[in-house]
Amino acid sequence: MDKACVIFDMDGTLIDSMPYWNISVEEVVAKRGVTKIPKALRDKTVAMTVIDSCNLFIKEFGLDCDAQQMMDDVYKMMEYHYVHDVPLKPGVPEYLEALKKKGIKMCTASATREDQQAIALKRFGIYDYFIDTVSAERVGVSKSDGPDIYDYCAKLMGCDRTNAAVFEDSYVAAKTAKDAGYYVVGCCDEVSQDTWKDLISVTDEHFEDWRTLNA
Repeated sequence: MDKACVIFDMDGTLIDSMPYWNISVEEVVAKRGVTKIPKALRDKTVAMTVIDSCNLFIKEFGLDCDAQQMMDDVYKMMEYHYVHDVPLKPGVPEYLEALKKKGIKMCTASATREDQQAIALKRFGIYDYFIDTVSAERVGVSKSDGPDIYDYCAKLMGCDRTNAAVFEDSYVAAKTAKDAGYYVVGCCDEVSQDTWKDLISVTDEHFEDWRTLNA
């Protein structure tokens, strides 16, 4: 990879948080009478904003509830996990430090709210590596709907699609970035193993362990 700017997804890429998202969503939906979320439906929400995911669950399960309240409940549970038990993926700090030494600009692009990105990244001491932590909420479009968040981040760092790389663990998000012309690096996350072959097919390079990467 030889790019001036790098855009990182956070959940499932930098930090091993996807299992906690699944648990939090399941518990919040269960409180509203849904005992099981089909895997196909869960996979569909991976690249969505949280509010869009909540609206989808309400529609699919015929729930009589408020999407905003459901989203707030999910974020409340995830904030606890970000503070207490979500782990950082081994090798991430060393890789970020190597990029910094090369003068490469970095930014996050996440479906997660920006204040909660900050909570997680500061806990691990890697927040200051990033020029900004950008959420789909700020941009107004989810990764499944287009590359707007990547374009926003690239512009923020003074780059364009030709000299920016995108790190993603989600096939849907990676395909969005690849189709837009970004150099895409796929990160294998345990939760996304079922779509690992699909992810590889739309990435320029891929890895399973940050410690194997050379900046």
